[in-house]
Formats: sequence, C-alpha cells, structure tokens
Amino acid sequence: MDDTDPSALYSYVVNKLNDCNLAYLHLVEPMMPLDTFPHMIKEVTKFFRPLWKGPLITAGNYTPETGEKAVEQGIADMVAFGRLYISNPDLPERIALKASMNEPDTTTFYAGGEKGYTDYPNL
Repeated sequence: MDDTDPSALYSYVVNKLNDCNLAYLHLVEPMMPLDTFPHMIKEVTKFFRPLWKGPLITAGNYTPETGEKAVEQGIADMVAFGRLYISNPDLPERIALKASMNEPDTTTFYAGGEKGYTDYPNL
C-alpha cells in the first residue's frame, strides 16, 4: 500500500488497533527497493514497535540470524518466515543445526501444483 504520508496514516491505525484486544500485530518489511519511494517507512517493525502495546510479529526477508537479532533487540516478539519456510519444510531443524538452506524458487510460488512446494530436499 502506498500513501502520501504513511507514517502518520499507519501510526493512527496502529494506535487504534491497540483498542481492539488483538492477539498480535503482524508487520511485513518492504521487500523491494524504496529508492523511488522516499516517503515510505524503511524499517516498518522498528518504526511501529513503540506504538504497538501487544505481541508483534515481523516478516520480510529475515534470515534466522537477523530474525534472532530482531527479537533480542526487542524490535519484534516473533519472526515469521514465508519464502524460507516454503523452500525449507524442515526449517526449525535447519535453524537448530545451523544447516544450509535451500534457495526458494519464486517462479513457482502460487503457480498451482507441487513444483516449488513439495519438492524441496530435506536435510
């Protein structure tokens, strides 16, 4: 989503969501270069963390290492892995073992069929 003043708009929204007794707020970091969108929030989770009163989940190009750092620094309470989980169905085990990761094939995402969903190799 784009807006001329996303900081003000979404700060208002997040503050209002605090009144809704939600289980958590899930934010996604920008996954495209924002060079042509200088008004956009560059670090979404870090920006909204002070505003949100409940548990906060972040996602968007995190690695196990950067995700752990985000939690340790209090930027988020949890980290979600989308593409990394699709390409590594044994992701928790890989993280625990500090094993290498399969690279996701984004050309197969949401294409219908097993390719790219059930054919990634396990450890």
